[in-house]
Amino acid sequence: MISLDMASFNIVEENHDFLLSLVRDYVDLLFANEEEARVFTGHEPEEAIHHLGGMCEIAVLKIGAKGSMIASGGQVHRVSAVPARVIDTTGAGDLYATGFLYGLSRELPLPRCGEIGSLIAAKAIETIGPTVTEEALLQIQAALASFR
Repeated sequence: MISLDMASFNIVEENHDFLLSLVRDYVDLLFANEEEARVFTGHEPEEAIHHLGGMCEIAVLKIGAKGSMIASGGQVHRVSAVPARVIDTTGAGDLYATGFLYGLSRELPLPRCGEIGSLIAAKAIETIGPTVTEEALLQIQAALASFR
């Protein structure tokens, strides 16, 4: 399975045609935030997720405090964000993807993958930089035991 994170709306804007071709022809799993999706599809999140989902097997649209949307097989799953005390959002999207991919590698249902991603992203934004604290890591490990 080939996964792609759009990385930045600037990258999407500057490489739109190339990314469009790449996603349609090679990408199975696409991650985008709402700015990247807006630049890529020309639509707001509610409609953008349907466009993204039509281009690849699984599309994940991260919408910050509103959670995420996951499109696959013509269905859209909505996942709530995990409440967190926001200190720094650096790396939150990457850590969301990490959690999502962890769940997917365990063959969990897509909404559960999104819940794991949301949990890890929430822990990430409660600290400075793209990491989680030792305490948060222990909390994540404990929570993962219930995500089976």
